[in-house]
Amino acid sequence: MIENHMAYKGTAAKSSTGASMSKYDVEVEGRLKALEAANKKIEILEAEIAWMKSKVGDLTETGKTGPDAELEQRFNLLVDILKSNEKNGIERLSKGRL
Repeated sequence: MIENHMAYKGTAAKSSTGASMSKYDVEVEGRLKALEAANKKIEILEAEIAWMKSKVGDLTETGKTGPDAELEQRFNLLVDILKSNEKNGIERLSKGRL
């Protein structure tokens, strides 16, 4: 009896350039995209912190005392963003003060 073995073409994932990707390549690509997304969030947070530092500097120069509503609102938003991901460890790092 002769068995008929047919080869089937694999259905590998394709990169944006059309190249075939192994399972490992797909996994690495997924991790890279996650890192890029996290990096973008970090850049946004860094920009907010820079703005806050500038605002505090302005308040210090003018001698204004007391809270600035916009500064407080943006600070609270920043803290909320940091708290939204437990991996940031904001609770631990702030010892529960934030």
